[in-house]
Amino acid sequence: MGAARLAAFFGEQTPESAWARVRSGEMERPPPADRNGGTGVRVPWEAAARRYDVAASWEAMRANGIQVSFLGGAGFPTVLAADPEPPGVIFWVGDLAGALGRVRVAMIGTRHCTSYGRSVAAEIGRDLAESGVCVISGLALGIDGAAHEGALRAVAGAGPLGVAASGVDCPYPQAHTRLWRQVAAAGAVLSETPPGQPAQKWRFPARNRLIAALAQAVVVVESHSAGGSMLTVGAAIARGVEVLAVPGPVTSPSSVGTNQLLHEGVTPARHAGDVLAVLGDLRPWSSGPIVRRPRRPSLGDVTTAPPTADSSTSGAGQADLAAGTPSGSPRADVGTTAPEGRPPGGDRSASRSGRGRAQAKADGVRAEPGRRAVPLDLGTPVDPLAGLDPAGRRVLRAIDRTPTATSVVAERTGLPLGMLSVVLLDLESRGLVRGGGIWWERCAPS
Repeated sequence: MGAARLAAFFGEQTPESAWARVRSGEMERPPPADRNGGTGVRVPWEAAARRYDVAASWEAMRANGIQVSFLGGAGFPTVLAADPEPPGVIFWVGDLAGALGRVRVAMIGTRHCTSYGRSVAAEIGRDLAESGVCVISGLALGIDGAAHEGALRAVAGAGPLGVAASGVDCPYPQAHTRLWRQVAAAGAVLSETPPGQPAQKWRFPARNRLIAALAQAVVVVESHSAGGSMLTVGAAIARGVEVLAVPGPVTSPSSVGTNQLLHEGVTPARHAGDVLAVLGDLRPWSSGPIVRRPRRPSLGDVTTAPPTADSSTSGAGQADLAAGTPSGSPRADVGTTAPEGRPPGGDRSASRSGRGRAQAKADGVRAEPGRRAVPLDLGTPVDPLAGLDPAGRRVLRAIDRTPTATSVVAERTGLPLGMLSVVLLDLESRGLVRGGGIWWERCAPS
């Protein structure tokens, strides 16, 4: 029985009376219409109901910590009861009331996400959870899993909510079994699919409508032009739920859908602050810690030394450096003039200044006449090509930091596909690239 028919039954009668009518044969299962005008054959409701042991199922659910509620019954979420397509029954594990008692934001996206999309989803999920927001997802691979992993990393954050297409005791995909347990322990996992039932293809679109119904905002991190994410977006728009999209590279297939949404006017989501803003939380927000890299000092950054009798570095100058005199700060001894118009340190000759500059250049420092040369701290550069053979270097240079098709890499390098595959796997094992199959992208060296 589908959700719409079940919800209609509960709008007319109690579950007990409906069950009694089904078991007696008074309420029959309507035959499905065949495309050729005939009818198909399915198990009648009466026969199926008589084989079903309600008491045994109830005890099994209690033993596994599974709770259940029907439309109109105690514990059924108000937000779902008011939805235009409510589920007739829901099952859950965890603290559903606690999760629904918070502000709720759904994070959705493609299963075939890039490392960029995964990291952004995890960051926004973590920051939303730390801000007291319940992060909702479908527990799928890719963006869904990354968003919940981020939410679980939040310090004293809000518990997440997973909405499943399978029974709450049948984790799907199997790779997310541990994630399911973590989400259920920290928040809740909900489904309208009965326990013990695996995920079926037709249940995923139905699951997506529940995600849209439960959320107060939907954030699309990465999405292709069509697919489950866009179905959720359509369901959200139909319900008047705010939709946001994370901008992505225009060359990335994984961002075609999100960039199209931005083109059509949805709100950009650069960080959790943008999401909170559409929900009325206008707190100042930083997109994250600013990492300040060493910059190349300008001429005004070179610390000047006081005039001395010779060209060596004076003790006073060393003391100034030890005391932390800011670079480029004005000093009383800068620009003073020695007697007879000579520069400070009257015994310095032009030739000695020239030798000083030449030596400074050889030592990798910058110097000017009358100024002490200070070594430039440019940091230690990271060479991602170190230790690679010529083929590895060629392939790494051919891969962009956005998804690059394998065919494009082959064209750029001119390598046979067999050799190219070996090199790509080697680069992936070194942590320099990520991807596989039809595309690859460069990773920042650790």
